[in-house]
Amino acid sequence: MEELQHVFQGTRPEGAEQVQIWAGFRAYNRFDRYVAGIKGGLQDDVYLMRTGYMGTDEFMGVRPLGFHPVPGEWYSMKVEVCGNRIRVFVNGGEGTVYRRCGQKCQSGSFG
Repeated sequence: MEELQHVFQGTRPEGAEQVQIWAGFRAYNRFDRYVAGIKGGLQDDVYLMRTGYMGTDEFMGVRPLGFHPVPGEWYSMKVEVCGNRIRVFVNGGEGTVYRRCGQKCQSGSFG
């Protein structure tokens, strides 16, 4: 079984209007990849999606963060892929998104 763990941190400068932090993983090329992100402002959510060439994008999930992200603070995100499951953790577990992909979360090709 193929596994992946991607951990990163991000922040927005103090004085910014809102917090948005995005990261791609399992990229096949510049068009085909998975993307996870947090968005704070009017909506405080964590997102998971797959982008694809020629309109094969797929929105995979959104969950409330449970807190309001503030510019100037650092936030950590961890993405875990195991077989057909993708999990996204923010700050150690807040705002977890859980998603089962079809047969397997694709890594080498999209279709």
